Amino acid sequence: MIATGCVALFVFSVEPIVEGRPVKGSQYEQISVSAVTETPAEHQAQVIWAMSSSGATRESMIAQHTVISDGETSRLYYEVINVPPVAQRDYVLRVTLRQAGESFVIEYRTEDNEAYPVKDGKVRMQVRATCTVSPRTEGGSQIRYDMHTEFGGDIPAWMVKEPQRRSIVEAVKKMVESGRVALATR
Repeated sequence: MIATGCVALFVFSVEPIVEGRPVKGSQYEQISVSAVTETPAEHQAQVIWAMSSSGATRESMIAQHTVISDGETSRLYYEVINVPPVAQRDYVLRVTLRQAGESFVIEYRTEDNEAYPVKDGKVRMQVRATCTVSPRTEGGSQIRYDMHTEFGGDIPAWMVKEPQRRSIVEAVKKMVESGRVALATR
């Protein structure tokens, strides 16, 4: 918040803040992206949860999105990711939604599923991500998206670092914009 005389202006970041941290035992970093939006936390979390049902934050990369189960606070998907020039990647992803105090937490975790074994021509990825939406005292909410991916195969970290960062930033921007649109139309 910026105070100018007697007027207080609320400042919402236009560009998300991106950080990378090494992960012990991995050549790939954990990427954290933070953004601020005027959308209240509960509403923003529901928008992000709705987006997770379709893979909407990653639609440009998804070659296949199969719903295995879809519940009120837990979903399970099989997805195939197409990111040329490397071989297709696949995974079974569990997405859960829970409330933690005043914040909302959406977790993304890959898991094994015997109905979707590793297939020839695809490399199994491991994904671990958390999206936390917290209310701000100034109004609106703070979104923090932390993600670590093990890409499998022999993809060097330098090859995926920037594209992955761009992809996560774009996903968070889409979350923020979708929250704004939903807020304006409710």
